[in-house]
Formats: sequence, structure tokens, C-alpha cells
Amino acid sequence: MPVWADAYGTEKQKSIWLTVLLLASPLGVVLGYTLTYYMEKYLSWEWSFYIQAIALLPCAACILVTPSRYINIEYTIKFKAECVSKA
Repeated sequence: MPVWADAYGTEKQKSIWLTVLLLASPLGVVLGYTLTYYMEKYLSWEWSFYIQAIALLPCAACILVTPSRYINIEYTIKFKAECVSKA
């Protein structure tokens, strides 16, 4: 993700993008454990899977409607090939 932020972010946005990207994982873990604690009290364990599936639907919809120019896998493949050839 830092490579993505560096490649697509403007100079003013790069630090904010990196901050959000690097904080997303630990904050997600903390939020997940907190929600699980409360779900265990009031719902059955199966609801954790239902809620996760519902939460992923908007993410999948966003990826489907995102123009292909913003999802550039070819650039990543070229970058990895350059890194391997330099090593």
C-alpha cells in the first residue's frame, strides 16, 4: 500500500494517505475485538460472519464501479519485475 500511495497521491496527500493506510490495520484489529466482545454478549457467534459479509458488499460494489485506470495491476507487476532484476 505505501507504494500505491506514493504512486498515486499528490505531494500534499501522500503523508495523509500513508497515515490512514498504516493505521487502518491496527485500528481494524482493535475495533474487531471490541465488536466481538459486545456481539458475544448479545448475539450468537454466527453473526460475526453475517456482519462481515454485509460490510464487504459496499467494498466489492465500489471496486466493480471503479474505472480500470485507477486499478493498475500492470504497474505493480512491472515494479516487482524491476525489483527482482535488481536483486
